[in-house]
Amino acid sequence: MFERSSCEFVATATPMRRAGHATVGWLAVLLASTAGCGVLPGPLSPTHSSGSARTQLIHLPGMAGDSLADRWWMNELRLGGAADRVELYDWTCNDTQIGALQAYKRNHREAQKIARRITDSRASSPETRILLTATSAGTGPLIWSLENLPEGVTVDHVVLVAPAVSPDYDLSRALRHVCGKMYVFYSEGDWFVLGWGTSTFGTVDGKKCQAAGRFGFVPPQSSDATEYNKLVQLPYNSAWMKYFNFGDHTGAMSPSFARHFLAPMLVRDEQP
Repeated sequence: MFERSSCEFVATATPMRRAGHATVGWLAVLLASTAGCGVLPGPLSPTHSSGSARTQLIHLPGMAGDSLADRWWMNELRLGGAADRVELYDWTCNDTQIGALQAYKRNHREAQKIARRITDSRASSPETRILLTATSAGTGPLIWSLENLPEGVTVDHVVLVAPAVSPDYDLSRALRHVCGKMYVFYSEGDWFVLGWGTSTFGTVDGKKCQAAGRFGFVPPQSSDATEYNKLVQLPYNSAWMKYFNFGDHTGAMSPSFARHFLAPMLVRDEQP
């Protein structure tokens, strides 16, 4: 069952019933998410990842907070075999939209909580694979949570979708705690939210500029080249339209894209 509590982890393993037409279902989820809906009813459908070890996925939504769109996307990753258990962390504390984006001190405090959760999970079950995913402004707290991990504590893979982080942000400290890859999905077509929007209201790390989710991250001179070898940046590909990913701000959050592209990528630990 779902438990709704702001600024806490929400375990979620309930699949959404499939709509007869994928396009209609995806539009319905987008409309519902803007209304602040959260709980998805329905029975549990068991699924397993390809490896012998269990896999835990922790997802951070964007500045709109917990939404049906994020939950459906997470569940498609689970059904695609990328994880046995998925959890959502609503870092916005019900203070959504621009308030969440600009609450810099609180967002760093939330990142510390996430880091403690990851540390505890790693200590209690060392063999479990840990995957971290985040979209838009949620990529900031995710990156900071990695930076807050104790020495020697790592996660397996990270997926950043349309990161609302400044492109010259040094990812070296975060990458040090990733033993696999950090995948970044960006799109030049994300001109409104990560072009005009972050230039006007600022990125999640407080810079008024076009965010990394538009043209990708650019390693600063101070970065660690060895750590940046773990960074895999994937620009939008028009072939992804068949997964209802049209290269806008929410394109890579399409459930079909999660099920048929992202999940296989994470199962194989490599880019398809």
